[in-house]
Amino acid sequence: MPLLRQLSYGTIEIESGMSKKDFNRAIDANKMPKNMSVKTFHEAFNTYITMQELWKGIIERNEPFTISESSIKALHNSFMRGVHEDAGTYSQKVRVMGHLEHFSTTWHADIPEEVNSWAYKYKVVNTLEDLAKSHAHFIAVHPFGDGNGRVGRALMLAQCLNARLMPPVFNAQNKAMYYAAMEHAMVHGRHTPLIRLMRDASFHHVEIV
Repeated sequence: MPLLRQLSYGTIEIESGMSKKDFNRAIDANKMPKNMSVKTFHEAFNTYITMQELWKGIIERNEPFTISESSIKALHNSFMRGVHEDAGTYSQKVRVMGHLEHFSTTWHADIPEEVNSWAYKYKVVNTLEDLAKSHAHFIAVHPFGDGNGRVGRALMLAQCLNARLMPPVFNAQNKAMYYAAMEHAMVHGRHTPLIRLMRDASFHHVEIV
């Protein structure tokens, strides 16, 4: 599906800068393509398969995604297996965001409690405003050593599909606006720029039927 490819490639492109050619080679091949690193292959393939399974489960099998600590860890494991040894486990160290070096993420000892609190608060989300608050809050917690953005955007996809809202597509084209809007939301508590960006990136809030 073109939309699923856009969502999948966009979420890995925005973090790693992976080329579209490498992404397509990885997900279209029956085996790891020649002249491609194992990490690149796993990152691309894992991302597409994880996003595809979310879509199939919610839309095709009509099984809403359950927001919980265990499902969040499972998402991280799905994205990071073969990429990092700590796939599916919380970080035990202080995490720093590359574009927000002075922003304080949740202290590692408090991650389980904060993730459970987030899951309870945003278990059901039906509006772009709540989606924006949910996404900014999760990224601020930053529970994993790597892959927080991918997990956060996958959770956003699941929340959108649960609510039958068209998910926003984030990629290199709106990356700068995405990071700026996230900074406004996380640092200043102003979610309006992120809400507007999400509306623009979700094809004007088209409903999925």
